[in-house]
Amino acid sequence: YAIYSLGLSYELGEGVEKDEIMAVMYYQQAAVLGVKEAMTRYGWYLEQGVNINFEKENEMRRGREKEICFLK
Repeated sequence: YAIYSLGLSYELGEGVEKDEIMAVMYYQQAAVLGVKEAMTRYGWYLEQGVNINFEKENEMRRGREKEICFLK
């Protein structure tokens, strides 16, 4: 349930900066592992039309991290 809990933290912004894309990514991973609560939340996001290209999103995040490092 740790992956699901991490997704919930990102969705609600508890202990981390609120980031629904990260939340959906963790929900998807937890759903694959069989966590029913994650399946429900992931399904809700899919029903709302959230369709994340995880590979593209990860590339974009890595690019932003490089930009942030360069600015420091």
